[in-house]
Amino acid sequence: MTTKNSLNEKVLDYLGDRIVLKSLTRWNDAYKEFPRYVMEYLCARYVDLENPVIGQQKIDRILNEHYVGSEAKELIKSKIKENGEYTILGQFQVRLDASRDHYWAEVPAIGETNVRVSPAILHKFGDILLTSGAWGTALLEYDPSYELGRKKYPFYIKQFTPFQVTRLDLDDYIEKRKLF
Repeated sequence: MTTKNSLNEKVLDYLGDRIVLKSLTRWNDAYKEFPRYVMEYLCARYVDLENPVIGQQKIDRILNEHYVGSEAKELIKSKIKENGEYTILGQFQVRLDASRDHYWAEVPAIGETNVRVSPAILHKFGDILLTSGAWGTALLEYDPSYELGRKKYPFYIKQFTPFQVTRLDLDDYIEKRKLF
């Protein structure tokens, strides 16, 4: 017979990044502005159940460095320009501008609605980005040489990691189910 503790340990060993203790997502009232799944994603990746405080401090640091408040938009755009790239955490949505045959990302964190986006990102996450949009982290790059119709569009989303699960790998779950 399997004890509850050994079952919990087994679940954590095999499915650790998909398991979240909901209580860990509520340690800071300042984070109520984030959708619950954003905090769950961060907790699943950074909080060790044996010592949650260190992970929570890391999440605090990540949010302070990469979540952009409305008052810091211009500062972050400047950092992207000066450093060549910068990772931000926020909500992203993509639309097709059929008249220009071009996809544009809306990035509210920096107040930009015409941000170029990597075709690889569209291929992998287009289903969610082109519909409801998604919260995630994005590596934004600055390239002042890109022009379209004599207008410059220097911001470019080079990498994107969504916080929402867009596709389940059922084969992985089926395979791991055999271990229980």
